[in-house]
Amino acid sequence: MSEAGIKQSTFVVLVIPAVKQHGIRVAEIRYCKKCKDQHLPIILIRGHLFSLTPEDSNVLIHVAQMRSMYLMHHICNTSIHAISE
Repeated sequence: MSEAGIKQSTFVVLVIPAVKQHGIRVAEIRYCKKCKDQHLPIILIRGHLFSLTPEDSNVLIHVAQMRSMYLMHHICNTSIHAISE
């Protein structure tokens, strides 16, 4: 189903912070409540973004940032507190 064929009221635009490798950026996420292939989780995964909490998507994190934090914590033995500073 094309975007033009769907009522505009079914689309939602979220403006939320996203943690990326170069800092926190505001992401504008546009998704459709009634479209099977444009639900919020699918749109987030296509953009390589994940919600920090499963219940509420107030903050997103990019896959590259998750990998970077993993490498610093597990490979370089850096503490979580040092990473957050």
